[in-house]
Amino acid sequence: MVFAIKADIADLSAQTFRFVRRKTMYGGKRIAAGDVLYIFASENEGGPGLIARGVVTKAAAVPKTPGVVRQTPLVTIQVTRTGTARRPLGRGELRSCSDWRDGRPETELNFKFYRQATNKIVGLSDVAAAYLEGFFARARREPTADAAVRVLLCMAAVSLAAFGCVAPDPAPALPGTWVEAGTGMMFARLEPGTFTMGTPENEAGREPQEQQHLVRLPDPFWLGIFEVTQHEWQAVMGTSPSHFPDASGRRPVENVTWVEVHAFLDRLTARAPGNRFRLPTEAEWEYACRAGTTNAYGTGPTFGPAQGNIATSIARSMAGDGQTMAVGAFPPNAWGLHDMQGNVWEWTEDPHCPYPDGPIVDPAPACDSPLKVIRGGSWYFEADSARCGLRYTHHPDDRGFSLGFRVVREPVDPDANAR
Repeated sequence: MVFAIKADIADLSAQTFRFVRRKTMYGGKRIAAGDVLYIFASENEGGPGLIARGVVTKAAAVPKTPGVVRQTPLVTIQVTRTGTARRPLGRGELRSCSDWRDGRPETELNFKFYRQATNKIVGLSDVAAAYLEGFFARARREPTADAAVRVLLCMAAVSLAAFGCVAPDPAPALPGTWVEAGTGMMFARLEPGTFTMGTPENEAGREPQEQQHLVRLPDPFWLGIFEVTQHEWQAVMGTSPSHFPDASGRRPVENVTWVEVHAFLDRLTARAPGNRFRLPTEAEWEYACRAGTTNAYGTGPTFGPAQGNIATSIARSMAGDGQTMAVGAFPPNAWGLHDMQGNVWEWTEDPHCPYPDGPIVDPAPACDSPLKVIRGGSWYFEADSARCGLRYTHHPDDRGFSLGFRVVREPVDPDANAR
């Protein structure tokens, strides 16, 4: 579950927030370490409304007063900022949304923050959480209010016919994205391009198998914006294999083998006519990780705990041995993709073959290796393992508490790549 709070914020640019003995409503009492929290600075105290997204690093329920029958649950939480709102959202933007029956995320936020649960921690629906995330996107992905509402309602399958939605929707209103209506999985369209795969000889931690070579990807492809979540796995497979089960379903599924992932992809394909779903190739994965950059990490030359869930992140300090975190808890890379580095390792389609000696177009490696390549590092490993060019391997029947995946969507109709 995702949460939000409206409160008096003394320092709007703070990186850490502490909220002491706060009242809760709409499931807010269930907030826990690792959950995502959206922060509104109360206009009553001079704040501008939505200012930040953060991840909860500490959460403790306040004991109830003995002998008092009816008490509002209180919690104390500490939150580390993971994003700053790029557009305004507050009382002025939400005031007109007053018909609770319309199903709009703006109406939910208006009622929870400005009509009922003023200055409380509240639980949010998936529709409202996804809507808020749009205010943290880079400019090219920021939705208009009407477009975002339509797509998010389609995602949640709320009154589909009433809002003119068709499932599955091959042409979502958000530019450059596509939503699989049955699960709500979101995909970003990545353009064709040429990049240098592998790492330079002077990159810290470089291994001999990472030799550089030019790769051209001639066709666009659609890559999952997030790692596949426990909710999405449950919706398709009907099972809950994760070592870190999460009631909200927003943490990545893990503890799944390459073979089991292929069973998931087959079932997902059967549920969404006109589409084929598969794992990314190694080349596609690294292209997406780099997102047009040439640094060791898609976020820059270094990678730290404020940029992703790795062994030195807030997840480890708050949970002893560490754990996964909700997808999207950290800022995306330049192409709008979250958690390409850290959280869980990601299976790729490819066997572990040597790189070619020269340039190659749309590589599809074939060799007799019994191993499959995984990429991206995880909560259990240090930053070095999250380098864009690092290659790691597992047998296809291996499973582990830091091993997950993300999905590529291929439209059966090539013309659909333009949508």
